[in-house]
Amino acid sequence: MSLNDIPKLSRSRANTESWASDISYSNTVNERNSTIGSLSNLSISNTSPSRDDKIYLQTKQRRGSNTGLNKSNDVSKQPAKLTYLTSFGGKVNFPLVEDVTMIGRRDDNQIQLKKCPKISKYHAAIEKMDGRYYIRDKKSSNGVKLNSHYIEPDHPQLLSDGDKILIGSVQLEFFDEVSKRPSLSDDSNLKLVTILPSEQKYEETITTKVEIEADEVDFKKVGEVDSVSVLREDYEKLRLAYELSKFSLGDDITSLLAKSLDMMFEILPVDRGVVLLVDQTTGFLASHYVKLRAGKHNEGREILLSSTIIHRVYQSRVCLITSDACEDPLLGKAASVKYGQIRSVICVPLVAHNKVHGILHLDSRDRYNFSAKDLSLVKAISNQTAMAIENSILIKEVENKARITEQLSRFLAPHVVDKMVNKNEIIRKGGREITGTIVFTDIRGFTNISEQARGPSEVVELLNEFFERIVRVVFKHEGVVDKYIGDCLMAVFGSIEDEVDSEFRAVQACLEFNEEMKEMNVDRIRLGLKPIEIGTGVNTGNLVAGFIGCSQRLEYTCIGDSVNTSARMCQDATCGQVLLSEFTYEYVKDRVNCRVIGKKQYKGKLNEVLVYEALSLK
Repeated sequence: MSLNDIPKLSRSRANTESWASDISYSNTVNERNSTIGSLSNLSISNTSPSRDDKIYLQTKQRRGSNTGLNKSNDVSKQPAKLTYLTSFGGKVNFPLVEDVTMIGRRDDNQIQLKKCPKISKYHAAIEKMDGRYYIRDKKSSNGVKLNSHYIEPDHPQLLSDGDKILIGSVQLEFFDEVSKRPSLSDDSNLKLVTILPSEQKYEETITTKVEIEADEVDFKKVGEVDSVSVLREDYEKLRLAYELSKFSLGDDITSLLAKSLDMMFEILPVDRGVVLLVDQTTGFLASHYVKLRAGKHNEGREILLSSTIIHRVYQSRVCLITSDACEDPLLGKAASVKYGQIRSVICVPLVAHNKVHGILHLDSRDRYNFSAKDLSLVKAISNQTAMAIENSILIKEVENKARITEQLSRFLAPHVVDKMVNKNEIIRKGGREITGTIVFTDIRGFTNISEQARGPSEVVELLNEFFERIVRVVFKHEGVVDKYIGDCLMAVFGSIEDEVDSEFRAVQACLEFNEEMKEMNVDRIRLGLKPIEIGTGVNTGNLVAGFIGCSQRLEYTCIGDSVNTSARMCQDATCGQVLLSEFTYEYVKDRVNCRVIGKKQYKGKLNEVLVYEALSLK
């Protein structure tokens, strides 16, 4: 990648701390002048088609600058804030210093949540009035939850310290009262990190001393090794990789990062190390772990990271080394390097399988010139670390898929479960309107059978065998088991997206129910048990299908008048009958032999329903 491949940036300057611009690496330059407190939001994406991921990097002025925060730690002078907890446990803070702070997908929102599902262009606003803070739902499509309850659109709700706000899939926590804020001792090293804004005119002229591609092969073949130093270097890489390989996949990410930085501090004269990780939900690049070398007077000193260097590393995905950055005639001019007094820098992307999971920044305030060998060793550790991070993410995904599969397998056919899991469908409350076919079937005279049974265990065995056979037929014809109601089974066909011919498949299944009962009765008669008969009702109509219940327990079900009609028809069916409503009949009449039963007035229905009996397939 050449310097010409790096798109130009545009930044608007202000005398106060601000989100001065939203900079996106693309073929066009977007500039805006929206001031809001102490952060600038920079979005970074790759122009390469194979690298379409995007991160959002928060920057702010250094605390000692005229536009930055005061050097003192007097929290009473800090504004209220929203805090987002990342997928790796890091925190992203959004100071609320303006009278109105907009939240949404559009570029001109002060808090931009572009990657998040179900978030409107202008979703919500935090409004400051008379020293108090309110949240307002800007008539968003999916609403705003305050402490698990939806708020009324366009009606401001007072916020209290510790309130939790859910916008789409993003949960934010509001902090206002100084006395209840987390102690400065909590994550104190993370609080030292400041990512300085870039300066546009210097972005085009970034130069580095050494670059190594993140996926470059490090080991030579035996016949190509001609020096002892190369062998020692390769041995050290293998040793480091072996040490990291001891890391258990069950351990947390923070422990892994601590171990990785410990190893780097052991082999290199590094003063400070910062690991930034990309949040899986929002794309925020947030500081996750910081290590300081003891005895170097680093405690309590602000750690100034260069957004210039971070931009370069993330976009190009190269491992970068800059020696004596303050005196580099090109890179050293950038304010984010100059103010940080960064003498030597190693910055590498944490890349696994062509995906950047984060960025590692190491720097030294001494005049030590990092070498290509140093960078190569750091890359060896970083590659192993990135793989462990990716494995941790994959384990969580597998666990989540296993949980979803277990829940869905209770009422969906295996192939339907696979389709939903592979599409990353998320189980959440809510439903959608569909036209589906509802089936009810139950055992005729079940009460008498239960009374004549030798005990409850015999009844349970009967139901288990009955449902086993019926559900197998439902799944065979790609139906969904809605629920078991005593001796009754409710199933639905057509509730899954992209289903076709669901009405005919439902009737097919119902006719096969009777064949299954014939086989089951052969076994029951052989065992000296009374044969059983079933009745079935089928109706097609509009209904709402989705997950209903509370956050602790959800069930997939269908609701609507069409469901009630099918249940009434099932009650009306005699032994072996499969009754169809006129609505279902219209879909299957060319492929199913039927006879007219007549019009029926069912309880709760204003109009009569014309009923047919399905006899056989044509």
